[in-house]
Amino acid sequence: MNDISDERRPALVRRLGMFDATMLVMGGIIGSGIFITPAEVARHVASPALIVGVWILGGIVALAASFVYAELAARRPEVGGQYAYLRDAYGPMPAFLYGWALLLVIFFATKRIRDKAPSQAPAAAETGDAQRVLVLANETVEGDELIQELHRIDASGKAEYLICVPANPIDTGQAMHAGAVYLWDKTTEAAQARLDRTLEVLRAANLEATGQLGDYRPLRALATAVQEFNPDRLVICTHPEDRSAWLRYDVVDRARETYPNLAVTHVVVEHAEVPA
Repeated sequence: MNDISDERRPALVRRLGMFDATMLVMGGIIGSGIFITPAEVARHVASPALIVGVWILGGIVALAASFVYAELAARRPEVGGQYAYLRDAYGPMPAFLYGWALLLVIFFATKRIRDKAPSQAPAAAETGDAQRVLVLANETVEGDELIQELHRIDASGKAEYLICVPANPIDTGQAMHAGAVYLWDKTTEAAQARLDRTLEVLRAANLEATGQLGDYRPLRALATAVQEFNPDRLVICTHPEDRSAWLRYDVVDRARETYPNLAVTHVVVEHAEVPA
């Protein structure tokens, strides 16, 4: 009499309703779409209008994909998702390989790219004979570590310096404060103000320095500056690895690959402040 039949035993209901499904989708949109994707779109698209256009195009593609999956789920209401659809369409082997590829290849490859540490270049000599030094930096352009490095690589104190600051709304912090209409104007103003303060400090230290704003994409800004300035040394300034978007996208490594004949120095700046 104390036994409870299987039919009456308490159990979790294996069911997802409209609210549950909506919360799952919204979680994915907010987590990966709102906080991560806009910054990456802004880094690769040249204007606010194109940013909005990319979002609209992405929304259309996502809507079409959602209709496809909705139809598949209605026709094949089985556990397994994409695995089940591939199994029914192409057989068990392609579905099996897809499952393992998703687990082993996609997951671990993504993790490897995300956690990749920048390659370490040989340590530079304590003194140098650089004549034309190109510096690529943004948030870190005001760091004391950069000033010290420039003194170190120029033993004679006669080198010419070009400071290139990519005008990026994310790196300058304007994407969080300025509206879409004024975003690029505010970005340019913030980057120019940062560059001007740095040039004042360099000139006060008797370093012959000029500066320019570059493309919001750091490697494209670097390419333009290299072509125009013809440097014999590159200095790339970043935050530490755990806070640097440039290191996540291998800016330093890619610069070394692109310019094998130029010495590339990577300077890590912990605190980016220039004395007033």
